[in-house]
Amino acid sequence: MTKYIATVFLISAIALSGLGQSVQQTTTDRARVIGEITAVDVSAGRVTIKNDSGNLASILVNGETIVLSVPPGEHSLEKALRISISDLNPGDRLYARYESGADSQVAPARQLVVMSAAHIKKRQNDEKEAWQKRGISGVVIALNPKTTEITIVSPQREGIKQIIVSASKVKRFRRYAPESIKFSDARPSSFGELRPGDQLRALGEKNADGTALAAEEIISGGFRTVGGTVTSVSGDTGEVKIKLFGNGQPLTLVAGKNSVIRRIPAKVATLIAQRAVSINA
Repeated sequence: MTKYIATVFLISAIALSGLGQSVQQTTTDRARVIGEITAVDVSAGRVTIKNDSGNLASILVNGETIVLSVPPGEHSLEKALRISISDLNPGDRLYARYESGADSQVAPARQLVVMSAAHIKKRQNDEKEAWQKRGISGVVIALNPKTTEITIVSPQREGIKQIIVSASKVKRFRRYAPESIKFSDARPSSFGELRPGDQLRALGEKNADGTALAAEEIISGGFRTVGGTVTSVSGDTGEVKIKLFGNGQPLTLVAGKNSVIRRIPAKVATLIAQRAVSINA
């Protein structure tokens, strides 16, 4: 018991799915531009954005360009409001459309659809609060396709708890992208992609004792969970070397910019370590 309490326990989120395929830019791609605004020059009719690949792009705007503002989360323009280029600010999310066959490098945009940075921030904070209050997380241990129920084991302060997650009324399934545990990088998914051993987070209504949840949203990923004794740490490279519980094999973990390191209660660490011993033995 003392051995595990004195040990720093690490959970390594190592994506097991394959790398995404690169997509070549075509003329059609150049007629649609998406990114975050970095600068606005009203007098020159020019908006500079950083696209999702990290490259800067310049968008020309003229008197015929329609600029619309939509609230985050909307999937149509039904609630869009007409605004002007002077209402745009750095940090806003922008989607630019061009005439069919037009090249965004030389032609003015036909339409700009914008989500303000302030609205995006508020939505992110609201979602974070919802997940903290109504969310659960754990490892999938069983799946029932007939009832669309998922059984997970979840570390709690009082120990490991088994929870039944009902997915019959899920509005959105998502799965973490390769090499990423960011919500923003997750892609659409389904119940059929779930596998025992997956890490899973679910948002929904819990029952009184927390042993069941009616899920509204589920996000999952194929990750490997390991436990061991730390043998060395390198702050320069972000590498943590451990000796696995059970078989004593060495393993090197790499902490990247998106890695999260937390210290968990000794009782929970002991239970997870005992589970790791049974897996690695």
